Amino acid sequence: MRQLPGLLAAAGFAVESIEPHAYVQTTNPDYLLTLLSRGMSAAGRADEIGQAMVESFNSEARRRVANRTFFGSLTFLSVIARKGSGLPKSED
Repeated sequence: MRQLPGLLAAAGFAVESIEPHAYVQTTNPDYLLTLLSRGMSAAGRADEIGQAMVESFNSEARRRVANRTFFGSLTFLSVIARKGSGLPKSED
């Protein structure tokens, strides 16, 4: 997300606004818990983390759900940008 304004500028866009939006789950964490678990599993398959880390993460997440201390959040950005004639163009 931090790189997005620079990437847009490099592609010839003038950013007019960037607004963050969060999706949070605490009491019913099924959706985010599934996304997090799938992400950890994918990182394990890609050898970015070990299987012990995948299993530990999933175990800790389930423990937090059981203890009602789980907090899951996804942040999205809404961007309004315009392609300007006086702006640098990308080298596609």
